[in-house]
Parts: sequence; C-alpha cells; structure tokens
Amino acid sequence: MLIWEDGLETDDHPPEKKPEVTVSAVEKDSASFSVDIEHGYEIAPRRRVAWQPIAVGITCILLLLSTGTGYGQVVEEIYFDRQFARLLLIVVMPIQLWVSLVSQDA
Repeated sequence: MLIWEDGLETDDHPPEKKPEVTVSAVEKDSASFSVDIEHGYEIAPRRRVAWQPIAVGITCILLLLSTGTGYGQVVEEIYFDRQFARLLLIVVMPIQLWVSLVSQDA
C-alpha cells in the first residue's frame, strides 16, 4: 500500500489487536521504601554506609597534622638561621593541600 494513494487500505491482513495494558499505582511513603516498577514488588531500604566521608575526614586530620608539624619545623629553622626564603612555602601550601586530597582514580 502506498501512502499517497486514495487513502484506501488494500492490505489483505486484518488489523492486529494490541494487547491491553493495565496500570496500577501504589501510593506509599517514598522515604520508607521504594517500588520496583518493572517487577511490581517492594525493595527494602538499605542501610546507609558512609565510608567515604569518614575516610576523607581522617585524611584531612592527617593532612593538617602533618602540614602543621612541617610548618612548625620551618618556623624553628627560620628562627635559628634567619633565612626568610622558607616562607615561600606558604605560597605553595594551597596547591600542596589540593594535591594531597585529589583521588587517584578520579
């Protein structure tokens, strides 16, 4: 059959019946659980595991402790030998902190 003909259908096949679709809605508190739409069953809530924030917090604590200890030694060295060129380390401190917090697999 061509589309631009008189609009008459000359197919020998009867139109196929489309299967009926039934839709059901479930209204429940979305905070307590979720519903798998494809299979129609409830998914139990999972326990939250917050390992990443804990690891980042420990990393930040270690970072600040080690950086503070290192800059304490720099201050002592400046006090004893009066070479103030070591104060340039303050300029690179933000870069040092950023590089130490960047993840390797990102």
